[in-house]
Amino acid sequence: MKKIQHTEAYAVHVVIVSTFAMTDQKLEKKDGNLVGKLALGMSSAALVSIPLSMGVTVFDRSVIMYANRSAPSLGDALFKGFANVLKSPISCFIAKDNLSVFAVYGSTYLAKNSAEIVSGHYGVNSFWPVFISSTLVNSFAGIMKDRFLATLFGKGSATQFPISSYITFGLRDCVIVGASFNGPRLISPILEKECGMSQSMAKIVAQIACPAAAQIVGTPLHLLGLDFYNRQHIPLVPRIIDAIRLSQKPVGARMVRQAYVFGIGSITIHKVNELLGL
Repeated sequence: MKKIQHTEAYAVHVVIVSTFAMTDQKLEKKDGNLVGKLALGMSSAALVSIPLSMGVTVFDRSVIMYANRSAPSLGDALFKGFANVLKSPISCFIAKDNLSVFAVYGSTYLAKNSAEIVSGHYGVNSFWPVFISSTLVNSFAGIMKDRFLATLFGKGSATQFPISSYITFGLRDCVIVGASFNGPRLISPILEKECGMSQSMAKIVAQIACPAAAQIVGTPLHLLGLDFYNRQHIPLVPRIIDAIRLSQKPVGARMVRQAYVFGIGSITIHKVNELLGL
């Protein structure tokens, strides 16, 4: 696990240096132990991702079961999922689907933390390094997770997961990660100016609202990607219509889910980073 984490951190380092090598910004190394800061960033990401993964697993599993009609309703699937977490938290955490979710958000926050730490070390703007590294890591890990969950709870064949599902999930992740990690930087100054919020309050509101709002687009894309797997011989237009129609019910739950994992999660990561001196 440590080897994978160090590999991801090094990959993020390469992305950041490569990104700014193509711009006019100069990389000026600042004082400080970069390796030590990256180690603390990894620890912070792993620590916060443990409780985050538990709630996200319930939402993901419930939406998939609702999408393939294996649960009578979304509410029923959510209720049974959270009841099971309260009854057997350890068993739920070590379950394969939860560990896959933990891997996704642990690695995503690792990429975000690493991008911000390396950017700060070199004195450059972290906007694009955070977007590029987090999107790449989240997309790869998230698509593998969704493929695993779809084959675990879905009705298709594990050997027939279509390229159209990968593409749709990739588009979903670009929208969600961009809105979740970069959107608050753009929205919070507007909230300060137009709504008279304090800087700290504007950042909190933007950080919770942006990930939630992204699900208005992200949920139909998510269901469309699952539908490409569950029903592989349906024309595109009916698929899109069905995805939009089916998204009307789970979009509220997924907005709450996203506000939790990338809203509350990002705020918590920031606070933990501050305590660790990052």
